Amino acid sequence: MMTIRAARSDDLEALVGLFCRYLGFYEEPADSADVTAYLRGHLEAGTSTILVADLDDELVGFAQLYPTWESLSLTSRWILYDLYVAAHARRRGVGRALVLAALDHARASGAGSVSLDTARGNAPAQALYASLGFERDDEFVTYHHDLSRPA
Repeated sequence: MMTIRAARSDDLEALVGLFCRYLGFYEEPADSADVTAYLRGHLEAGTSTILVADLDDELVGFAQLYPTWESLSLTSRWILYDLYVAAHARRRGVGRALVLAALDHARASGAGSVSLDTARGNAPAQALYASLGFERDDEFVTYHHDLSRPA
């Protein structure tokens, strides 16, 4: 049986393992001590909402959301920043359940929208988001600036 719920401090060890695999999916280095500090900080400070998927007493996925504001509509919104499902639990509805729980969480907070980004080549995620009513943004272009480099 699958349950989606808010992460708790006693989930930290399993959540760190999932998060390290998530970083590996995007070919980012994953130091478990850094990931532990990052996740513990968010859990303790409440600066993000982390939802976990518990499948038969095993954490198999997570979604992390951050609250923000949509200045064009003057409404609150959530950013679904991280979503990951362990490889052995994919194609079992875990990702869908996590996204639906994230949408419910945003609605319950009174938010007007949920936004997310995903890799251009991540076709399975894009299909999931489209099936749930997310619309691709072709109007805006996203830029990033690495602050370790000079302007």
